[in-house]
Amino acid sequence: MGGRVTTLAHYASATFGYPGAVLTANGNDTVLVGGTGGELEQSGAVVSVPSSPTGGDAFTCAYGSTVPNSPA
Repeated sequence: MGGRVTTLAHYASATFGYPGAVLTANGNDTVLVGGTGGELEQSGAVVSVPSSPTGGDAFTCAYGSTVPNSPA
């Protein structure tokens, strides 16, 4: 209520999970597979991209349009 969309803060990278991890959403396995990640866009420019998942559901997001390495 009364919120607004703002620009994404510049960040280096963030890793979610770890190799062998099973991430869940609403109590269900997310079953991540390569090629299903989504880019974040702002004013028509890509500002954040995910890596392919590795060793389960672990992945890394990085600021910018360059795909980061998958978690090791």
